[in-house]
Amino acid sequence: MYEKAVSWLGDYLKVQKDYPGMYRLYRQAAQVYPFDGWQTGQIESMIFMGNYKEAFRLYDQTARRYSEEMGLPPSDKMLECYRKMSQQFVSCPDGLDNIRAELCERNGTDGENAYYCSYPSFIDIYRLMARRSERSGQPMCLMLCTLVDYEGKIIQNQEKQKARSELLKKAIGHVLRRGDVYARYSAYQYLILLTGVSVESSHSIGNRISRYFKTLCGKRAEVNFSVSAYQTGQEIRF
Repeated sequence: MYEKAVSWLGDYLKVQKDYPGMYRLYRQAAQVYPFDGWQTGQIESMIFMGNYKEAFRLYDQTARRYSEEMGLPPSDKMLECYRKMSQQFVSCPDGLDNIRAELCERNGTDGENAYYCSYPSFIDIYRLMARRSERSGQPMCLMLCTLVDYEGKIIQNQEKQKARSELLKKAIGHVLRRGDVYARYSAYQYLILLTGVSVESSHSIGNRISRYFKTLCGKRAEVNFSVSAYQTGQEIRF
């Protein structure tokens, strides 16, 4: 009942072009039910009002929250909002120093070398690096890390899965180089972009991640790895 009422009123406010009212409606709904996707309505209303910078911030916060707390990628609606923002976003005129300061990375997580980002950001980085790989011939690999139990099965206990997923994130960030990129793909999977690395040498990277992960979780903690080379399509699993 609540969902239908909010959706109907949101559509009505959208038709009436009452975008501030639309924003307030979805903000309140998101506060009550933070994992029901109401942030999409907030972001859409911000786009209509031209508040692209704030819309980007909310999108990034929401994508990270869904990924870190629920292990979910952004919904199709959220990705569509992201595409709209990317096409329409125009900042106010500013100086290069201020722009550079805004682009600079904020304080990272202690002990992490690699760059952690949301899945939509990972997509953009992957496509850019794929173009560079095509031009330079430098090898590039995509690695998928899947958290499993000692029998090689997906961990069913949600609390245990969440705790180990955070430790796997820490292990990946610790082992990888500062120029490497990784993102959470699901509740128990992470994607890693490895540049200048062949499929064969990626095996040693996976082993280092696994060893460090075991020091954090214990010897019965396991990770399965799948690696695919961008240019050749060669794939290995271990």
